[in-house]
Order: sequence, then structure tokens, then C-alpha cells
Amino acid sequence: MRTIALVAISTILAFGAPALAQQKVKVGPGGVEVDTGAVKVKADESGVEVHADDVDVEAGKSGASVRIGVKKGSRHSPPAKAAPSAGKVGNPIVCDGNQEKTYTGVLIKGYDTAVLAKGNCDLTLKNCTIEAERYGVMSKSNGDVKLINCRIKGRKAAVSVKGNGDVSARNCILSGGVETFGNGEFEDEGNNSIGSYD
Repeated sequence: MRTIALVAISTILAFGAPALAQQKVKVGPGGVEVDTGAVKVKADESGVEVHADDVDVEAGKSGASVRIGVKKGSRHSPPAKAAPSAGKVGNPIVCDGNQEKTYTGVLIKGYDTAVLAKGNCDLTLKNCTIEAERYGVMSKSNGDVKLINCRIKGRKAAVSVKGNGDVSARNCILSGGVETFGNGEFEDEGNNSIGSYD
């Protein structure tokens, strides 16, 4: 984590040095946030996020990802649901806690569980392709996932819903089937193809 913090500070100095005099710093029990206008750095118990010009860097316990070509303004003042840029995502998607995330047009391949939503997370996936060794999408502990026009493959299950998790799907191809446990709910909103793993 110390290395991640050093990278974040270096990024602030490299991209935001001219704006340091105008920076806004928020410090609280949940973490630290520095906004220079050109660069935004947020550090909390889940990791570090750095947003500078058209580059986003996120690092935490589950790994790190770098996105280049993010539209200006899309992350400096994110709406309720910020949309990461399309393309291959380097790490599994993890949405935890009271987060709201939307991903459009991403490709994820080869992970045990490619997408995990838990702990009151609200996650939307649109036009995504996901292939995983075990589970394409897993929702548990009140995680809420909306799948729209996605292709999802998982050897054990395309979608797994547990412990008050909720997944809805519309216009999706779910290869590997859907499994639900306990109070987990899967909502078929129409025009889905649910079958075995090819």
C-alpha cells in the first residue's frame, strides 16, 4: 500500500503541480481525497484511485488497473454512475459497499470470478463480454447487478446469486446457466438465452 501511495503522490506532482495552490483536500475517517482540478486522488481502505487528464489508475487488494483514453471530465466529477472506458479490463470487476458503478463495452476473460458485487453495491453491465473459469457474474450480500445486452460464460455458472443478492438480465446470452442460493434472486427481464457452457 505504501508503494501505491507513492505512485499517487508522484502522479499528483507530475500532472497537477501547476494547480497545487488551488487544491482541495478532504480528510475523514473513511480516507483522504485530494482534488487539484486537473488531478484527483482518493485513498481509503479499499485502495487508491488516481484520475488525471485521460488516464485512470485504480489499485487495491484485488489488483490494479490502468485505463487510458478516458474522456475528459468523466471521472473528475463523476455522476452517480461513472462509466469506465470500453475495452479490456485488466482485473476482475469488484463492486463492494455502497458503490454505484456502470461498465459499458468491456471484455473480461480468464478469472475464477470475473465480476463480483456485494455489500449493497449497485452494478450495471451493458454490452459486455465476460468469460470466467468458474463464475462470470456473482452477486451476494445485497449486491444488485443489472445485465443489459451482455454475453457471459462461466464454467460453473454464468451467473451465481447468493445471500440476498439480486441479478436482472435483459437481452443476454448466459452460457453456463444461472444458480441461486438462499434468498438470492435472478430476474429474467426477457429476450435472454440461458444454456450450458460451450
